[in-house]
Amino acid sequence: MPAPRLLPSPPDTALIEIGIDAVDFGDFIQLDWQPAEGTRPVGYRIYRSRQKQTDFAVLVELSGTRTSYIDSSGIQLGIRYYYYLTALDDDQNESLPSDTLSYLLVEKASLLSNTLEPQPSFSWHVGAIPAEFYVLKLVEADTDRRIWVTRVKSSYSQSEQVKFNYDGTAAEEALRSGIPYRWRVDVIGPAANSGSESRWKSFVLQ
Repeated sequence: MPAPRLLPSPPDTALIEIGIDAVDFGDFIQLDWQPAEGTRPVGYRIYRSRQKQTDFAVLVELSGTRTSYIDSSGIQLGIRYYYYLTALDDDQNESLPSDTLSYLLVEKASLLSNTLEPQPSFSWHVGAIPAEFYVLKLVEADTDRRIWVTRVKSSYSQSEQVKFNYDGTAAEEALRSGIPYRWRVDVIGPAANSGSESRWKSFVLQ
């Protein structure tokens, strides 16, 4: 059986995030994949290792209807985890392995806070080792419509702050009163396939 395809990390500024990535609701790693064209597996086995080429062990076995998995099993910050998966046929024969992809979680941004008047601003706290870049994502809470997604260069302090639409890239020049919004901060890690996502924070302009 041909190998399934483990999907790579989405772009940093994507709102629809499909591929190996951090998640906003915990220190977990998301995996997404596609079956090989023309195949209908009855199951998948996901393998994980903390070494690039060795010591892989089965992490979980899943139904063939699945194309996504959240790894919440003993994940530690600052450790790079490597994954591949195989597909299973009716006789439990394994396919060739997918490509191996990896991800490293870093500390989430915390203490998210926003001021509303006279111009909204957004602030957050980071760990002892600040990142080089952050991505702030602001959407309408009810529709997830993209309002403002901006890449923020670090000030290399533990407290960061930006004013709404300081770069002129927002979909609207001003936020509207009575509309619920939500925002979060993604920390861009020091190497490829590394980072974290804060929890969402909501607000309404009066």
